[in-house]
Amino acid sequence: MKQIILGITFCSIVFSACKKNKDEEIIPTPTGFQWPAGTGDYAPNTNGSTFTFEIVSGTPAVTDSFTYTVTKDTTIGGLTYRKLESNKSALGPTYYANYNTGVVTNITYNFTVQGFSIPTVKQTVLKDNVPVNNIWSDTVNVPAPVIGNVPVSFTSTLMQKDLVKNILGKDYAGTMYAKQIVGIPAAVATFLNIPATSQIDNYFAKGVGLVQKDATSNNVKIKRYSVVK
Repeated sequence: MKQIILGITFCSIVFSACKKNKDEEIIPTPTGFQWPAGTGDYAPNTNGSTFTFEIVSGTPAVTDSFTYTVTKDTTIGGLTYRKLESNKSALGPTYYANYNTGVVTNITYNFTVQGFSIPTVKQTVLKDNVPVNNIWSDTVNVPAPVIGNVPVSFTSTLMQKDLVKNILGKDYAGTMYAKQIVGIPAAVATFLNIPATSQIDNYFAKGVGLVQKDATSNNVKIKRYSVVK
């Protein structure tokens, strides 16, 4: 169950971009540019954009990387979502992302961890139009043997705005820090002998999206990105 929760939390991902040296190409934002439907400053997931992340996990620590490519757009619940397809689903599952009036929402379908299938995981991963200390929450029911459906809550608090975050030697201006607490009912946690809550620290940079995620099971940092404008 613990790995189920950790796996779901990793779905909270929104991305974006630019490039550097041979692997990166900086494309300035055109004058008067408007983000297409379903995208925005903190989720610039335009078709053809790519996002590569470094992930460090395990003891002893193992470093790997994976890449998301925005492959298409689709309509879900009347909103335009962009599909971010992963080249290594075990490290970062394919998902759909939407940006709408300051709210970033991610949806992952048929997500499987340790043999358990979760039909739909939907989360609000960021609200960039709210004041510091604003709180929002989502709940996902996770099927588990013997216990049945377990409500897993994702409660986020916008902790800071307008940070300059240095990641792998590169400064990201306009960064927001959102703290997320993942929780399950205390009785379930006692039965499974696992913590009732865990914390994830998410950092989102303007024009880039998610740039860093610090969790109990792993740490994820953006290495390079390219946003098509």
